[in-house]
Amino acid sequence: MFVEDSGEARELYGGAIRDAGLRVDEAATVGRAMEIMPMLAPDLVLLDRDLPDGDGFEVARRLKSATATKHIPIVAFTSHGESADVRAAVAAGCDAFLTKPCAPSLLVAEIQRVLALTKKRQES
Repeated sequence: MFVEDSGEARELYGGAIRDAGLRVDEAATVGRAMEIMPMLAPDLVLLDRDLPDGDGFEVARRLKSATATKHIPIVAFTSHGESADVRAAVAAGCDAFLTKPCAPSLLVAEIQRVLALTKKRQES
């Protein structure tokens, strides 16, 4: 699931993810993400921090505190790239951090890396 309020970013990065053969469900707000997340059971959440109705890292905290969703890996994908932002993402439960803008291929590679690590952990 890609939680991002910018339609341009969803189009650019979502398209690259789809081109890599992955399914992408999208939400533009915290409220919508939390509404549809239980129904979708995503393999990974790609999460912007600045959303129109709240802090995306709050979504991460909620997902990691719920039994049904705590196993879902979260990649923080935000324009805030200071070390304090990385620490905030980790504290919220994010499994990886990527600063935007970036090359779409870099984002796809990071998603694939996190998915592979998650699969490996589940097999152990």
